[in-house]
Amino acid sequence: MKVKIVSPLEKKRWIAAYLFIAPIVILFVIFRIYPLFYNFVLTFMKWNVFKSEGTWVGLNNYIKLIHDETFFCALKNTLLYTVIFVPVQITAGLGIALLLNVKFPGRTFCRTIFFMPYIVTLIATAAIWRWLYHPASGLINAVLERLNLPTCLWLHGIHTALGSVIIYSLWQSIGYSMIIFLAGLQTIPQRYYEAAEIDGASKFQSFTFITLPLLTPTLLLVLVMTSILAFGVFDQIYVMTQGGPIHATLVLVLYTYKLAFTFLKFSYAATVAVVFFSLTLLVTIIELKLLGKRRMTY
Repeated sequence: MKVKIVSPLEKKRWIAAYLFIAPIVILFVIFRIYPLFYNFVLTFMKWNVFKSEGTWVGLNNYIKLIHDETFFCALKNTLLYTVIFVPVQITAGLGIALLLNVKFPGRTFCRTIFFMPYIVTLIATAAIWRWLYHPASGLINAVLERLNLPTCLWLHGIHTALGSVIIYSLWQSIGYSMIIFLAGLQTIPQRYYEAAEIDGASKFQSFTFITLPLLTPTLLLVLVMTSILAFGVFDQIYVMTQGGPIHATLVLVLYTYKLAFTFLKFSYAATVAVVFFSLTLLVTIIELKLLGKRRMTY
């Protein structure tokens, strides 16, 4: 076995490198790793917020979670939101990217228009859409009345509230996936399409056998990021519905927030947060595995 001899100069370089990255590592441990670990420990305790102390209760919080109907309602809404939001977001984002990847007058302006909602403050746009959805004074119902079409309760209806939030979320964030897909499309060499055209391939065949396989890494990135975004939805629901009506739009992050800062049940909120984190991690791993296998088949 050969022993590598490290020169004094190389040692100094290693020490300097570690010293440079040390502040970032320390901050990461303090503000990321430690809170994550402490949150997990908190799930086995009953925390008294007034005395700033906790009592060890073991798995009681997890047992309570199993029988919590509100938790399963929030979980159902989160999964429903994700199942609808993610496919539509990816499909629409890819479709718009394909359209805006073609050269035509005003292409840059169109890209800007689609991307603009994503960079505007989410709270501000959510508040505007809440007014648009208002059943009495909202612009949408006013237009429907003018057209002699039936109006809707939108955010105030049990069966329409979640769908209304999803429509807003798609409008607000579709520019994000569009930009990433555009970047991916522009990395595909044009000569592949020229060769396919010479061989007589149709536009659909070029998309199926050239664009999609070469766009798989970008698709994987958008899928994972969009899924995490959907699972962690909070701001728009907090501004537009507060989880109502009758828990119709209550999601896991909002439920965790209410448990911690409205009802001061920090230990139980930590338990919900751990389950939420585990589900998000599980979905991400499954997506990486499935799309990774698909990429290997090309």
